[in-house]
Parts: sequence; C-alpha cells; structure tokens
Amino acid sequence: MAKTPGQGLRHLSLLNNFLDVSEKFGNGNLRSHSALTKGEQQFLKISVEMGFPNSEMAPKFEMGIQSNKTVLSLKIELAKKLHCNWDQIKLVRGYGNNYNNG
Repeated sequence: MAKTPGQGLRHLSLLNNFLDVSEKFGNGNLRSHSALTKGEQQFLKISVEMGFPNSEMAPKFEMGIQSNKTVLSLKIELAKKLHCNWDQIKLVRGYGNNYNNG
C-alpha cells in the first residue's frame, strides 16, 4: 500500500511502464493463460508461392494447429516444416477455392 498519494501515482506509473514494455517486447517466453490449455484443433491449407515460377509447381500441404495459438507460433511451426527462419515467412490469407490436393 502506498503511504502517500505521490507513492500511489508512482506505483501506477511503474505498472503502466511495465505493461508498455511487455506489449513491445513480450513477457520473456511466458505463455498466456489461454495458451496453457489446448485449443480446438484446426487445419490450415498451406501453399508456398515464393521461389516457384508458377503456382502449379509450388508445394502445398495441410497443417494442424490449435485455435488459441498465436501468429508467431504458426510462423515458427511453418518455418520448421519449410526449413527456414520464422521471420522469412509472410502469411497471406487465400480467397476462393484455389487449393488443390495434387
């Protein structure tokens, strides 16, 4: 408890600064509460388009991931499958029914 009004404001200011820093830089590899439990399994259809002359040659696959995973977690999983760094992956939402299993 704050003993003077000035200390209370100082505590709130420190807490505010802590939250700002954790928003920018994460919270030290701690997982959020919702990520501690497994979410609903969802399947994404992935089509790699960079580095191939046409979309027919591009590799396509399906990948399962829990619904409460972050975009960063998805990028890390994709990077493992594609043998690259996660920051080299650009996610683009596909429209229509352009994904073929062949």
